[in-house]
Amino acid sequence: MAKFLYLANPAKIKSFLAKIQSIGIPTKLTIKEIEGYGFKSKNDRQLLTLMKALDFVSADGKPTEKWKNYRDKKKAGRVLAEEIRKHFAELFNTYPNAHEESNQTIKDFFRAKTEVGPNARKYMLTTFNALKELADFKAEKPPEDKPAIQKEKIEPEIPGEETPSILPPPSIHIDLQIHISPEAKLDQIDKIFESMAKHLKDFYRPQKAK
Repeated sequence: MAKFLYLANPAKIKSFLAKIQSIGIPTKLTIKEIEGYGFKSKNDRQLLTLMKALDFVSADGKPTEKWKNYRDKKKAGRVLAEEIRKHFAELFNTYPNAHEESNQTIKDFFRAKTEVGPNARKYMLTTFNALKELADFKAEKPPEDKPAIQKEKIEPEIPGEETPSILPPPSIHIDLQIHISPEAKLDQIDKIFESMAKHLKDFYRPQKAK
């Protein structure tokens, strides 16, 4: 059967966690240290067990990174939420949003999963509620900074508009075949070529030097 932490006086949880943020980091958390913080009743000794269960201190009482991070008020809610999920892992496996479930739902879960009596189950519920009220479950996983994707700028295409193309001027090539009778006289041949020059001069355009 599952074993869940509970305090006989859960009301002290809030004030003790607040104390963590206002005092220095002890070399080692002991019952004597807890009493020195003003928590002197026998039930307050369970606060040491609570700190170990939440991994705020090691098995021998030395403060961990969780303790140090909880001192930062910007991180405190997230740190506590993560440790609540770990300690009450079976509860959150059954109800992923257990911190939003009704008291009756949590009571029924503890009754089914533990062998303790009704008073102990009541303390389990009040301990869980005291912890969740100080936790920030929405901030458990801070959003990751995703690199901005630079989109290639594409100029819109205007329908019906085409880029004009520059075409070279057309070239004209003329082949002439002249058949002159062997009996033609010289002056007749001259007149033939003179006539050709007259009619073909408009087709010839000398190219300008580049």
